[in-house]
Amino acid sequence: MNSNIRAILNAVPTTSFHAGPTNGEEGQSAMKLVDRHGPCSPFHGNVRSTSNSQLAILRRDRSRVNWINSRISSSLSPPPNEQPQDLFSTDATVSIPAKPGKELEVGNYIVTVGLGTPKVDFNLIFDTASDLTWVQCEPCSGYCYPQQGPRFVPSASATYKIIACSAQECADVKLESGFNDCRSSNCIYGVAYGDRSYTVGYLSQDTLTLTANNSAAGFTFGCGENNQGLFGLAGGLLGLGRSKLSVISQTAQKYGSVFAYCLPTSGEVGQLTFGPDSSYSTAKYTPLLPRDRPFYFVSVTGMSVGAQTLPVAPSVFATSGTITDSGTVITRLSPAAYDALRSAFRAAMAKYKMADPLSILDTCYDFSNTTTIEYPYITFHFQGGTDLVLDAFNIFYIASASQICLAFAANSNETDVNIIANIQQRKTLIVHDIPNSRIGMAKFSLSNLTFFFLFVSLASFPFHSARNINQHIQTVSVDQLRPPRECTAGKGFQGKTTLKLVDRHGPCAPFHQKTGSADDGKRDSEELLGQDQQRVDWIHSRTASLPSSPKKNIEDLLLPEAITQVPAQTGSSLGTANFIVDVGLGTPKQDFNLVFDTGSDLSWVQCDPCLISCYQQQGPRFRPSASSTYKNVPCSAAECAEAKLESGLNGCSTSGCIYGISYGDNSLSVGFLSQDTLTLTPNDVFPGFTFGCGHRNQGLFGMTGGMFGLGRSKLSVPSQTANKFGGVFAYCLPTASVPGSLAFGPDSSYSSAQFTPLLTGSQSLYYLTITGISVGGQLLPVSSSIFTTSGTIIDSGTVITRLPPTAYSALRSAFRTFMAKYPLSQPSLILDTCYDLSNYTTVQYPLIEFHFQGGANVLLDFYNIFFVPSSSQVCLAFAPTSSDSSLSIFGNRQQRKILVVHDIPNARIGFKQGACS
Repeated sequence: MNSNIRAILNAVPTTSFHAGPTNGEEGQSAMKLVDRHGPCSPFHGNVRSTSNSQLAILRRDRSRVNWINSRISSSLSPPPNEQPQDLFSTDATVSIPAKPGKELEVGNYIVTVGLGTPKVDFNLIFDTASDLTWVQCEPCSGYCYPQQGPRFVPSASATYKIIACSAQECADVKLESGFNDCRSSNCIYGVAYGDRSYTVGYLSQDTLTLTANNSAAGFTFGCGENNQGLFGLAGGLLGLGRSKLSVISQTAQKYGSVFAYCLPTSGEVGQLTFGPDSSYSTAKYTPLLPRDRPFYFVSVTGMSVGAQTLPVAPSVFATSGTITDSGTVITRLSPAAYDALRSAFRAAMAKYKMADPLSILDTCYDFSNTTTIEYPYITFHFQGGTDLVLDAFNIFYIASASQICLAFAANSNETDVNIIANIQQRKTLIVHDIPNSRIGMAKFSLSNLTFFFLFVSLASFPFHSARNINQHIQTVSVDQLRPPRECTAGKGFQGKTTLKLVDRHGPCAPFHQKTGSADDGKRDSEELLGQDQQRVDWIHSRTASLPSSPKKNIEDLLLPEAITQVPAQTGSSLGTANFIVDVGLGTPKQDFNLVFDTGSDLSWVQCDPCLISCYQQQGPRFRPSASSTYKNVPCSAAECAEAKLESGLNGCSTSGCIYGISYGDNSLSVGFLSQDTLTLTPNDVFPGFTFGCGHRNQGLFGMTGGMFGLGRSKLSVPSQTANKFGGVFAYCLPTASVPGSLAFGPDSSYSSAQFTPLLTGSQSLYYLTITGISVGGQLLPVSSSIFTTSGTIIDSGTVITRLPPTAYSALRSAFRTFMAKYPLSQPSLILDTCYDLSNYTTVQYPLIEFHFQGGANVLLDFYNIFFVPSSSQVCLAFAPTSSDSSLSIFGNRQQRKILVVHDIPNARIGFKQGACS
């Protein structure tokens, strides 16, 4: 039979404990394994509810998949000039966790301002989506990225002072950034933009000089002594948001909370102007909506391409809202709006040859053999009757003449905020009139000082395009679309207080370096677009829960005595693996519950003294001073070099080798690489076992004492115990209520397992080859090449098996056909095939079988097929990867109740069903 009938009660997570076999055969080393979320877990009882814990597992599981993919695709090397031994010192100011998987894009425009008395000039990123202004300061107690010119020296300013913890500004910075702290009554700020982008230092006050005749005494800013991220060579950031600590709010008495800017193209100079001006009365205004600070929300009512109004309802834009932003490069639209725009634009451009997509831009053209092009203008329609007509410099993103792209992209879903980005704002005067809650727009030539208001002829537009408003078609020289190599001088619009703005990527930038080749330009474009996407993610993360989502309280994790900052791998985090083992460490041994993980190498435990933050664990941390066999590994030892190879980071101190492992976001462990006696069982003791003694640990490790690494590299447990166990181990993963086991060493019973070759795709991860999948006895119509394109690993920490979209779609379709008589329920995060079985006592389902290279077959049963938050939400425990080229993962849900043998010397993985009863 190819289907089973199983009582539905068996699907619901159990709350009781059932003993299971934990002893291996003679000659084996067997330890008890338990599901750390189930009743057999030593932490059982801390879970608030089954539903919440299941959702948390899926959230962490999604993060873990990203972490695994980042390990394969990304370098683990620390950034240039970052010396871990310098970061691992008590002199470091603070280490602050980044908001999960997000980064600030470096901002394309910079302004020059002065700070201090006498003033020192700095080039700062100009950003309407940020509040607090900050600069890099001396002394750099932690890490400071390279900038052009010297950092700010507080001691050289006669008017500098540090803000006290009791001051209102210190409270304000916590409201705006989510973090503040105190040192010797001095206020410490921390702003985390995402991943490796952050600034930490003293909240300070000094004189801000905008122009020779315009200064602001007692201006509150961040004096950053620990700064890291994608800020280019700029000296910091100028915050033009709407909250209390922004430049706009702090200068409101003089300038009335009004500012305007003209964003230039890369070869021109634009302006940032503070204060009202009579000429602003002729601009066209749209209401500034009362939504989340610091963002500037407006209401888009529609769009047109040429004379054609796109068939997109205003509700499509209203669902998520729209902001204008100076830092985002490419305008983001809801998928429905973008699809309509793209379709109409492609139809109007049908006579031109399309080129390959460029990163997030999917509508590109090859104009290398064309001297002029005709294109439709694009118009945004805003609430209040304001229209913004876009011209060539607003419509196209130019990588090269052979790759000129529509400068718009789709959001990932309809609920992501729309963003009108800086390319679409170029050559337009954008007025922010905060007291009157409105945004104004007027077309403006930076070269000849002539205003071009909307719906007025633009025949004299500075790039000499010819526009016929009635025909809705324009012609422009392709040469004029290419990025300029020289800076064009121009006075621009002059208001009461005007600062020069330049494109930090263009020839007017103070740190401009001439591009060597067209390929260099393309690479720069790809890098910029990649960074731009990261900024969009950051903005979406900040606006996803508007308007009332409380900020995360992180002060307990961010102490000024931080000893290190470990570089996090981009956009990823470690999910706390679901299985734990009990091991002993030291003499006399101290017992610990450790995360069991075939995707990690180095084992580590939390150690005393905890020099900064250590997460809460069950029982005491490891005490090196209480062990007579403990020692630190010297920097000259081979193990120290190996730790760097495996983790990408090590360093030295007078006490020995320092290791650092960053799993992503807030998940990391840093400390001394050490050696001591590892006790697996009373008869299996390993002196001189190399592990990490973590003095600074944070992340999603639950209440475990650390990590038990079962990967394949030299510092893993299988490698360090290979002399006794021969590099062979096997496990039976438990269900929530029945313990499993982890056994070291070969066993004669393994010969009856079905083996598949272990591939050499990684020194750490376990790669194998899927050749096909069957559902209900029917082989899915999926070519084996779909699985080999990206490769597949087997992993103990990932819960849900991930498959290429092509394979997953076939699996889902076949499974839904078999389950057609049951009512579907709401998806559960990444799981899109869920059923409401609350009114059923039994359920009939098809068996799923995986076919592996070498003839090994794994038949999955109920516990392997379903993920069950509740009886009303029983889900297929599979999910698609982001693309067919992404790594597939055979997760632990599909391994349960199956003996899985890792025979490293013979390069094979074995499966034995029925051996874990």
